[in-house]
Amino acid sequence: EPGLEEFHWVTQDTVINLDCEDKQPHPVEQETVCFKVSYDEVGGDWGYITEDYCDTTLENGWCCVYVGEGGSQDLQFEEDSVHDLEYYCKDHLGNESTEHKQWYKVDSAAPTTTKEYAPDAYIDPDTNYEYIDTVHEIELTAEDGGDVCTVGLDEIQYRVSASLADKFCENCSDWMNMLRPDMGPWNTYTGPFGIAEESCHVIEYRSIDLLGNSEEIQWQCVFVDKTPPEITKEYEEGDPYSAENGTEWITSHTDILISAQDPEPHPSGLASLERRITLVDDMYCENQEVCQEAV
Repeated sequence: EPGLEEFHWVTQDTVINLDCEDKQPHPVEQETVCFKVSYDEVGGDWGYITEDYCDTTLENGWCCVYVGEGGSQDLQFEEDSVHDLEYYCKDHLGNESTEHKQWYKVDSAAPTTTKEYAPDAYIDPDTNYEYIDTVHEIELTAEDGGDVCTVGLDEIQYRVSASLADKFCENCSDWMNMLRPDMGPWNTYTGPFGIAEESCHVIEYRSIDLLGNSEEIQWQCVFVDKTPPEITKEYEEGDPYSAENGTEWITSHTDILISAQDPEPHPSGLASLERRITLVDDMYCENQEVCQEAV
């Protein structure tokens, strides 16, 4: 088997054209090209599979095709694997050229891209909607596909939609199938990126290998929520309470009621409601601005 630098990398869509030219002096110009194709089966044996590529009877293992009068022979490999292609030409007088051999690696499998958020996105357990903040970073990684030959990754591409109506993210699959938004040009991924605008957005991404095998576009609808929750503190009606000039008095029997809500436009929902009580000097309770410095 040759060194890596001697391989020709192709896909199953690559057309290999075989032709002959009967050289001077005194060419008969009635040429025939003969070829053999091998196949290195994964986990199996190496061997010739020329008969699978030939429409005529083999001649001592060679498939010989008349290519005179402007003809030629095209072939495309039908398996992702390592192949060799051997070929030579002959004219009608039996004059034969030197036999040539070329080695090919066939990779027709596209890469696969994986998307992750840092930190993790919040996924609503009831709706399955995804929520991130404007500080979240979106990370893309890719691995070239193929069980046999992998030529390597060329680039990862991504694009993010402009702001969309909430109903788009709420029924993302339906909208993407019916009325895909204009996503604009592709960006080459060079590192984690974020979404600065609070709204519903679509992220599209794909990877392409060095042979041009392109992954089918993957997409994800996501809500970007930057608005923090709003918290309210009240005292139980009828419990001991007094206020004067911004200073409040209660007793140990006064119930303190704390509530919060995550406001529009794209509430991801309240994750937790926390409280703490700190013992401070009287001066902090006499001025609310000073009070904020006590914690």
